[in-house]
Amino acid sequence: MEKKNIIITLVILVLVFIVLISVIPNKKPSQDLLEPKTQIIPSLTCEERCKNKDCLKDCYIITINQAVLAQDINLCNTIPLEESKQLCLDKVNLKTAVLSKDLGKCSLIVNENLKQTCLENAK
Repeated sequence: MEKKNIIITLVILVLVFIVLISVIPNKKPSQDLLEPKTQIIPSLTCEERCKNKDCLKDCYIITINQAVLAQDINLCNTIPLEESKQLCLDKVNLKTAVLSKDLGKCSLIVNENLKQTCLENAK
């Protein structure tokens, strides 16, 4: 008997819900909600957004990776931050030395860890 009462109560609640939904008038959203808001966001370069040296280093990681991928030292020369520029040169020289098996290029690397990696892998 108890299960029957629970089922009847649930059926009544569902019917009341359906009636309420059908009775509530459909309101159209206001025109303001339908039109997208256009917000003009100034497009700043990474350098313009950065306020400190660490942030600038992060900006140049993309250029460093592109230079290493292309094995193009000229891309490194576009980096104004000297520390990042040298890292770029070192990484490009490391890659070219390892790929060409040229130990002589390892001497161009300033970073000692990268130089050691070069000497171990450019044989």
